[in-house]
Amino acid sequence: MKKSICAIVGLTFVLGACEDAAGPEGDQLSRAEALQLAAQVMASSEGAATGSVTMSGSSSAPEGAGPPVNFTQTHESTHPCPAGGELTVQFVLSGTVDEDTNSLQADLDGSHVHSNCAFPQNGLTVSVDGAPAIEFSASIGAVEGVPSQPFTFTLDGALRWEASDGRSGVCPLELDAVTDFSEQRRTVQGSVCGHTVNDELTWS
Repeated sequence: MKKSICAIVGLTFVLGACEDAAGPEGDQLSRAEALQLAAQVMASSEGAATGSVTMSGSSSAPEGAGPPVNFTQTHESTHPCPAGGELTVQFVLSGTVDEDTNSLQADLDGSHVHSNCAFPQNGLTVSVDGAPAIEFSASIGAVEGVPSQPFTFTLDGALRWEASDGRSGVCPLELDAVTDFSEQRRTVQGSVCGHTVNDELTWS
């Protein structure tokens, strides 16, 4: 089950092909700064979620093979940020697992809140706080160990940021990512700090 959890919360964004859009409140981050900050924020959240060994709450999925069972697992933890401050991660993972057929259907809903969470960036330090939080959700399914549906991920929220050069503002984040394994294509659409994201990755 831990591998399934890591597969869902281990989210890596491919952010690119951005065009300028209406700016957020306060000072604005450049496109490069915004994407770098978003990547740092998501990397810290991914590491906090997948690096946690203890799951708080309970799971209804028993050990060993057997008929399909429903499960629910909850997680909450606080982690230090790279240059000071902290990040609090919460999520609930629920779904159905069938170990006889190596099948899984799961949904993830959660949030992460940054508290004066600081990141080094091109000679500066950028500190972010939740405004009030970033919420995320994901869905995945597999049959016989093979994805049976597109992997979907959404993120919505905002960060209040302050750079060591005196700039500050609010950075809205709204992203929708869909990975279609059968079509071997991943799309990421939305906006980061007032910059539009419209990216597509294909593979063969």
